[in-house]
Amino acid sequence: MIPPQPGILWQIERGAVRTLTWNSEEIAVALGYWGVGDIVGHPLSLVKPYYIQCLTSVEVKLLPQSLWTEALNPLILHIQQAEELLRLVHLNPLHRANASYF
Repeated sequence: MIPPQPGILWQIERGAVRTLTWNSEEIAVALGYWGVGDIVGHPLSLVKPYYIQCLTSVEVKLLPQSLWTEALNPLILHIQQAEELLRLVHLNPLHRANASYF
């Protein structure tokens, strides 16, 4: 696990991680999967609890707040990937099949 700390972002230099939380039934819920170049950290999420789990051997570097503006492109990509994941999770095959009739 990478320690989630308020005000700290981590940039992944090697490996893969997933961000996750626990639902009310104490089942792990993946929030996203991230790899080289991606940025993860508690400041990017409103979800609590929030964990960063290493899926492989991982190297990260601390991204201090003073450098967050330089990380804008990876942060935008992070948001886009999260949105795409949500879109995929909410696809309804039955709804898509019926859409061809309209």
